[in-house]
Amino acid sequence: MSETQTVSVKEPFVPKQMMAKTAALYKELTGDSSIDAAKHAIARLLPPFTADAIIHDNGCGTGEVTKAIMESHPPEGILVQATDRNQYMIDSCLEFATAGNWPVEATVMPA
Repeated sequence: MSETQTVSVKEPFVPKQMMAKTAALYKELTGDSSIDAAKHAIARLLPPFTADAIIHDNGCGTGEVTKAIMESHPPEGILVQATDRNQYMIDSCLEFATAGNWPVEATVMPA
């Protein structure tokens, strides 16, 4: 006679989802690394910004590089075009820009 075996069927594996990519989480993970690198580049590596400069802050994140640019006291007339693929980051960048009355356009753009 044959024996009957019982096989338990498990639910399919579903990996845990990563935390939402919020601006606050990004800031917590990166600390001041972006703004420190930007300040160094602006002070020591880049030529001075001209009054008609259009600066593209690609992958702007929370706006740390844009903030460093504006804190360097650039001439009036510059424009920062900030882009990121994450709406949370764009919202954070625009919040900084609005509070500082900075000449910034921020747009969601795929990488």
